[in-house]
Amino acid sequence: MELNESLAGRIPGKPMDCLPNYRSTQMQVVDESTILFKDGRTVYVQNPRGGCHGLGLGGYTLVTREFGVNRMCAGDINKTVDLIAGVAGGACVFGPFIPYTKPAS
Repeated sequence: MELNESLAGRIPGKPMDCLPNYRSTQMQVVDESTILFKDGRTVYVQNPRGGCHGLGLGGYTLVTREFGVNRMCAGDINKTVDLIAGVAGGACVFGPFIPYTKPAS
């Protein structure tokens, strides 16, 4: 239901290979297979290849930024971190980003 609410009234656009890193500040985890990046009128849906193990459970976070990198791209390997233990929990590989945009009023 959370995904449907986030995408309500939005139309999908052409998949994008990369997003500028500044858009990652509004990340929302839906489940292990779906991550949303919000930027104003647009929500980018990310479905990592094979999912991100543990990410949907709430005890993990996703580390997407590496020092000196200014964008996130399909094919990037991102780390999951167990917030309780403070150790890496695994990794996941990003697929393309699907933009969903609200039509202009």
